[in-house]
Amino acid sequence: MTVTVSSGSSSVSPQLYDTLPLSSLRQAEQQDRFPNRTELDRLINFFQGGQQRVDVARRLAANAGAIIAQAANRIFSGGTPLAYLEEPPSRLAAVPGVGSAFPEGRSEQKAFDRSVETFAQPTGSSRGVFTRLVENFRQAGDVAVVTPSGFAPIDVSRYGKERMTKSLRDLGWFLRYVGYAVVAGDPSILVVNARGLREVLEKGCSIPATLLALQEMRAAAASAFQDDPESRQLVVDCFNVLLQELSESGPSPRLRPGSGVAQGLQLPATYAEAAASPSRYVMRPGLSGREKAEVVRAAYRQVLERDVAKAY
Repeated sequence: MTVTVSSGSSSVSPQLYDTLPLSSLRQAEQQDRFPNRTELDRLINFFQGGQQRVDVARRLAANAGAIIAQAANRIFSGGTPLAYLEEPPSRLAAVPGVGSAFPEGRSEQKAFDRSVETFAQPTGSSRGVFTRLVENFRQAGDVAVVTPSGFAPIDVSRYGKERMTKSLRDLGWFLRYVGYAVVAGDPSILVVNARGLREVLEKGCSIPATLLALQEMRAAAASAFQDDPESRQLVVDCFNVLLQELSESGPSPRLRPGSGVAQGLQLPATYAEAAASPSRYVMRPGLSGREKAEVVRAAYRQVLERDVAKAY
């Protein structure tokens, strides 16, 4: 699985992330030709493996509670972290006259059982160093959990209910985006959504804790696919892309020079790179016919996102 972030014009038709069919057909479309054998083979493999990728996403969703619990119990201490996890609303809840998918008593009993199960699991502070070393030794090399420097367990009571709810929600978001990337066949959705996120996490919570939680989620998700090495590698690759994006620091912010009438402002580099200045095309009278044709071709390519070599 390779990352193929879209190169489409952000002014004309913004494309935030890519899928394997789009990336396979885009070059042929821009060049006004039929897809070649390599591109067709990629499409064939994509559609033949579609059911497998959907099954992988379904298994991740079915084991989401256990995956998030392993990560939460590793970075939080002094409470029941999973009790703050808000489950997605049921589809039946939005149907008029139907109400919740579970009766109120059954829903409360389910939350209580989940809290008891989480409390019974050892947290990061209660497990000894030897226990963690044995667990890391048992894990495969591609999903080994390495504690980042500067990590310290987060106390649940001091962290607060609101921040705990947001942290557990973010872990659920990470797992869902991994599922989206698996179905799309292209992890560029992870690259796009994690871009600039490190700076936000540094201000709101702890980057070492986030990286450690993602490593625990990667190990827990990989353990759910021990019987399917191909699907397991697919999930591990997606988590690796997410970890790499959050591990690397973003570019330094850019300073817009000030003047007598406007103050200088600091602009995040991610905003500056995403900005698209309006294109300006100039065709001077002294250009040759070939140079004029190149200018027209460049204008068509910018607006239509393809090479127009013939009249329609």
